[in-house]
Amino acid sequence: LRDLVRQVESTPEKSRDQFPAEVLPELESWFPAKVLDRMESGLRLIRGWDDPRLVNVGHALLSDIVRDVSQQEPRDLRIRRRAQPIVDAPVAALLRNNVETLLAKMSTLWDAPLFTHELGTSTVHDGSSADRGLVEGIGAVDVAVTSPPYAAALPYIDTDRLSLALVFGMTAAGRKPLEAGLIGSREISKRERTAWETRLLADPASLRLPDSTIDFLTDYYKKVRADDHAGFRKQQGPAVLTRYFEAMRAVMENVARLL
Repeated sequence: LRDLVRQVESTPEKSRDQFPAEVLPELESWFPAKVLDRMESGLRLIRGWDDPRLVNVGHALLSDIVRDVSQQEPRDLRIRRRAQPIVDAPVAALLRNNVETLLAKMSTLWDAPLFTHELGTSTVHDGSSADRGLVEGIGAVDVAVTSPPYAAALPYIDTDRLSLALVFGMTAAGRKPLEAGLIGSREISKRERTAWETRLLADPASLRLPDSTIDFLTDYYKKVRADDHAGFRKQQGPAVLTRYFEAMRAVMENVARLL
């Protein structure tokens, strides 16, 4: 990992071969050329490592500094450029701090009494917790630790879009289905919005939500419709929240089934 810092500090190449051609215009718009040079140099080294676990660590370390070295205003979660564009950034210094912090934590962890005992194994099931098919093959569990998503409060993909573009080569079009699949997404198509509103008003029993939640959503819908000054986000609100509560109901049913 310290080699990664030294690689970023050295004179970088400028081939841009670490980035797909279709995502390069977006990267060049949001990163100073000198920053892209160093990030590309780091990515080239990381992707040459033989251990995929270490590759993941390297990607995470670079991803963690992306917002701070870009033209994105780092204090804003939504897409907003800095008032004063930057021409360079301390990529190596930020990366060095991340590496040293990680190594210190790893050292503390491995010295802890926990590691006098053999560790167990773990399995990752990558998918949505609302998907019944995903959880059916897991079997019974003793405890569930959760971090529920906010309901349309945070633009998750907006916040991570530069990392997704730089590290994973995902274009704006490629990120759209990822956004659409998130529980708590605030994005919704006109057709999907109409479908959720129709279901709420014409067939609320199909949602299998508590009566108090249905009453809240229905009242919310009526008040938004009566507001002549409601912007598009507010107009989408009832459908977005209905979709959110329905997804969370499915998640909690799956958790209850496993416990």
